[in-house]
Formats: sequence, structure tokens, C-alpha cells
Amino acid sequence: DVALFYIDIRDQQITQFAPTGFGRMARNAGRSRSMGAEFTLDARVTSKFWANFAYGYTNAKFTEYTNGKNPGDPAYRDYADHYVPLAPQHTFSFAGNYTIETPDCSFIDRINLWAQYTGNGRIYWNEENNRYQDFYGLANAKVSFSKSIVRLDLWAKNIFNTNYQAFYFESMNRPFVQLGRPTQVGVDVVVSF
Repeated sequence: DVALFYIDIRDQQITQFAPTGFGRMARNAGRSRSMGAEFTLDARVTSKFWANFAYGYTNAKFTEYTNGKNPGDPAYRDYADHYVPLAPQHTFSFAGNYTIETPDCSFIDRINLWAQYTGNGRIYWNEENNRYQDFYGLANAKVSFSKSIVRLDLWAKNIFNTNYQAFYFESMNRPFVQLGRPTQVGVDVVVSF
């Protein structure tokens, strides 16, 4: 599956923190345009193995946007040709699943092995484009054991403990960063009726 897109946005609104630092407000950012491409490939390699690959590229920039100050004011900023915040330039995913049937085993019908690698970035956090998260990738995996209507999942997310910013903002002239989740492991029991 392949898609190309071009979006011309007028009267775009950007969410910002209020000057007081308390609460958020929407600000009219004028115009922007977003263009790019997305590509997805699903493949059943064998009856037991399937894979999925997806990639997206986005180039989203302001075409008309100032901070509302007069051009003669030292605080005046023109953000035309700056990247739109919170829009990752690249998104990437690769996943695979392998099923092992166990007909000779009395307590397990099948075992599923699943792995995934996802990536995002660069992501700009503000209109000035001086705060951003570079491209980063996360590895995830899961092993599932199934018997009749019961499934036991052993899973791990962010296996290599990648350090990344999930969100950034400024309030009351101070920066705040929310870091992404570190390595997580877990067990799920699923019963399907």
C-alpha cells in the first residue's frame, strides 16, 4: 500500500500554554502545509510466518505564521518555513510473527513468537524549532502460549532501554520534559469466550 499526500491548512491552530503558566490556549498559526508519503507492506512469508513493514515521511512546515508582535519589535518572530511542532518527520515499523504448532503437546496448542521495531523522529517541540527529539527506535517482543481458550503472554517493551523524550513544553519560562518509558516487562493471561 502506497499513499502520497499534500495538505494545505488555513487558520491552523496551535495549542500553547497561557502566558500565566496556568492552563492552555489555542493560537491561530495562520497557514501551513504538510506533504509526504506512506508505504506499508504485509507479507505472509509462509503459513506460519508473517511480516509487516511500514514507513512514513512527513514534511510539515508553516507557510504564514508570526508570534503576533510588530515587525519592528525585537521580540518579533516569523516562523514561516519552520517545522510544525509535534509532527514526526519519519515513522517506521517492522514486525514479524512466527507460529509454532504443538500437536504432540497435551498442555500447549501453539506458541507465537512476535517481535517489533518502531521508530519516530525528528520531532520538533516548539515553533522556534530549537527543541526537538532526534530519531529513536524501540524494540518490543512477546511470546504467547495458547491452549484452547486460554493464552499466556510474556512481553517486553523498549527492550534496549532507549532514552527518549515523549513530550516537551515550556511554561513560566521553564522547560519541562516527559521522558519515554524505560524497559517494561509483563505477563498477561487472556481468556477468549
